[in-house]
Amino acid sequence: MVSVGLMMGGTSVALLVATSSVAQAASTRDARPPAVALDASSVCAKVSPKAVSAIVGHPVPKPATTTGTIQSSPASFGVSAKVTLCRYGAEKSVADISKVVELESEITSKPYTVSQERHLLLAAASATLKIKVVPYGGLGFPAFYFTDSDGGVSAEGITGVDGTRLFGATVNDQISQSKLAALVVLAEKL
Repeated sequence: MVSVGLMMGGTSVALLVATSSVAQAASTRDARPPAVALDASSVCAKVSPKAVSAIVGHPVPKPATTTGTIQSSPASFGVSAKVTLCRYGAEKSVADISKVVELESEITSKPYTVSQERHLLLAAASATLKIKVVPYGGLGFPAFYFTDSDGGVSAEGITGVDGTRLFGATVNDQISQSKLAALVVLAEKL
């Protein structure tokens, strides 16, 4: 699943890797540092599971919070970032994967563009990971809608860029773009 972000190296590309009987999520990203798990009562508590559930139409648990720092590099256009990822749900089985919702917020060291983010996202594509990206309007800042598919598991999301802040939402279940945009608005609270 492609998550959101500077989502660097492809909007924090979280590729779903198939194992012998269960598809598990493995987070990867070009230049993505090891993350530090935090108590869900911290940053992600700003967006309640009830608010997320109201948008996606099914219950979600309290979020797991992950934060990290991305160092500046040529691959990241010389931009560093502080990343916060809130994952509502666990990917313990194929059935669970379709219910996971991810909200992400990044604060970058200097202004960042949708074009740069789009470039990083598309660079993550491979023979097995298919990614499509199209512009998305209506959030009040530049954004794009993306879909990805890897090994039969698909995800979709919206990432927006507002100067030095990036916001995004990703789901593995098909929902309307307007609902994804509503999730991005929630991600702005992070």
